[in-house]
Amino acid sequence: MIEFKGINNNWEINILNTSELLKIKNIFDFPEIVLKTLISRGIDTEEKVLSFINSSFLSLYSPFYFKEMEKAVKRILEAVSKHELILVLGDRDVDGVTGTAILYRFLEKIQANVVYRVPEGQDNYGLTNDIIDWAVLNEISLIITVDCGITAIDEVKRAAQFNIDVIVTDHHQPREVLPEAYAIIDPKVEGSGYPFEFLSGASVALKLVLGISEKLYLKEYHNQELIFIDIETTGLNPFTDEIIELGAVKVKDGILLEKIEYLIKPQKPIPKEIENLTGITNEQLQKEGKPLNFVLEEFLNFAGERKIIGHNLVDFDLKFIEIHLKKIGKRISNPVEDTLKMARVQLKNLKDHKLSTVANFLGIYFDPTKLHRGIQDATICAEVYRRLLIHRNQRYIELLEENLPYAAIGTIADIMPLIDENRIIVKSGLKYIKRTSVGLLTLLRELNVDINNVKVKDVSFTIAPVLNSPGRLGDASFSVELLVSNKINEIQELIGEILKKDIERKNIVEDSLDDIEMLISGEDLRNKKI
Repeated sequence: MIEFKGINNNWEINILNTSELLKIKNIFDFPEIVLKTLISRGIDTEEKVLSFINSSFLSLYSPFYFKEMEKAVKRILEAVSKHELILVLGDRDVDGVTGTAILYRFLEKIQANVVYRVPEGQDNYGLTNDIIDWAVLNEISLIITVDCGITAIDEVKRAAQFNIDVIVTDHHQPREVLPEAYAIIDPKVEGSGYPFEFLSGASVALKLVLGISEKLYLKEYHNQELIFIDIETTGLNPFTDEIIELGAVKVKDGILLEKIEYLIKPQKPIPKEIENLTGITNEQLQKEGKPLNFVLEEFLNFAGERKIIGHNLVDFDLKFIEIHLKKIGKRISNPVEDTLKMARVQLKNLKDHKLSTVANFLGIYFDPTKLHRGIQDATICAEVYRRLLIHRNQRYIELLEENLPYAAIGTIADIMPLIDENRIIVKSGLKYIKRTSVGLLTLLRELNVDINNVKVKDVSFTIAPVLNSPGRLGDASFSVELLVSNKINEIQELIGEILKKDIERKNIVEDSLDDIEMLISGEDLRNKKI
């Protein structure tokens, strides 16, 4: 690191590691400036580069990292089943408008009794006493906020007095005291559990929708504790070869809960080729290895009655384990599933169905030198299983493709950093913009945006300002209505109104600039530092 001291700033210039650059350069045929930029941003290994350039929505984090997601999902589905009236309460800016549209459209799709509100006229931001009074009058029993609510401490308390539950979805910084909401979904809340804190309000709303969808569409997976296992052996014959390592992980909703890993002391030294393949040495096995019977007992206790899943589990891992369990009078009666068999059915065109090949196809990249170790392969298998389930679920895929464009627009408009999960949301959202609502597509055509090649710049300078205009002038519902409507006559009228609002907004900006120029025209700005 070289430091340059200027008059007002200290500049730190990062000096690249030449060996890192050469290593990446030998793998990827990219311009050197691209490689240097990637390395400077910490994308400095083969697997990190591949994850960056080949990211897809399958790489999105599980919504259930949010610790209160399950609670929120259960309450919403209870409201749907009991035909309770739900209010989706959004903010007036583009992030709030797109988030409101995401949640409202989905709740309508699952036959919820739902209405939405965004600030109109002189309405204040967020959840207010006036909105609570309106909710009471309309017999609303559940309010879900979008892009607001995290500071509405008194208002949430007041809603509770009228037996109205509030689920807060927001992405703003909370105060020291949180509202006593039924559930809070906000990545900036300390202890939220979510691994990425810079989501937009629209993306947080999307996470809630995905949480509900997993409960509805991935029933064999949702809220289930599953066991993923991998063993390393001295050969392929379960009758003559030995197990030298067992790794297993307990996973629920895509989140690692617990793991066990054991080296197993063999009866005879392992071959050199097995040492080279696994990285496990005879010395390690003698020093750290446990008796096989002990490890198998530990695994049975760890698995309990849960489903056991592995890659080539049925024809390999289980055969080894069952043969050795039989010797001690034990057996496995758990339900089992094999990701190798799943992949062969779902991904017929792959060159092979090795764990690494399937994982890479699904956008999972890792250090290949760490393969052929129990815990690593079990962990990869867990993520492969989740992505295979999503990959084959058409309703879940369609939901993502329809709503990611809205989350992308909200993310760009709210100037969220395009890193980590945000980059995946924006990249995928712009890719699938043709799958979204008739209203948005009609607006894009009206604005002469090429729907086959929508850029971040198009959103920043064309789409977002137009969608933002009604809210800035007190009529944000025009934009929400456009994003949720499928009636072409209504859409044309809404676009006409929105474009009028955009012209009005531009005129106000120009008039304001004229006023500012007039105010400062007589000032000596060179000597008056402002």
